[in-house]
Amino acid sequence: METVDKTIRTETDLRQLVNVQIGTEEFGIDISLVHDIHRMVKITPIPQTPPHFKGIINLRGQIIPVVDFRILFNLPDTEDENKERRIVVIESNNQTIGFIVDGVREVLRIPISTIKEAPDIIKSQVDKRYLEGVAQLDDRLIIVLNIEAVFSIL
Repeated sequence: METVDKTIRTETDLRQLVNVQIGTEEFGIDISLVHDIHRMVKITPIPQTPPHFKGIINLRGQIIPVVDFRILFNLPDTEDENKERRIVVIESNNQTIGFIVDGVREVLRIPISTIKEAPDIIKSQVDKRYLEGVAQLDDRLIIVLNIEAVFSIL
C-alpha cells in the first residue's frame, strides 16, 4: 500500500498571517495561533520580572501574562505614546500570552512559496530560531515569526 505525504504543498497553497508592526518592521504571526487582539488595557506589573515581561491582564476572567515584543527583540523604544498599540493574545503549546505590538495592520493571505529562509546576514543579527522566514510582497518584507520558539524562551 502506498502512503501519501500530505505535507506536499503547491504554489497555490496560502498561509494566513496577522501582520503586526513592531517599530518600523513588519512581522507575520500565523493566524491559527492568534486568540484575540485588544486595545491596550491596564497591565498590572509583577515585581522582579525580566524587562520584557510587562505584567498581567484579566481577559474575561483569565489571567494572561503580557510581554513587550519590542523589548524582547531588543528593538529601539519610541518616545511617543502610540494609540495604535495593541495586545495580541497568542495561544501555543497550551500556553496563552499577550504580546504588545505597535500596531496590527491586516490579515495577509500569501502563497507559501513567497516565504523564504532568512538571509545569513539577518541570522547573525537575530537568533535564527525566532524566524520562520521572510515573505516578500511587492516592495515589502514581512518577517514571519516562529511563535513556538518565542514561547520557549519565556
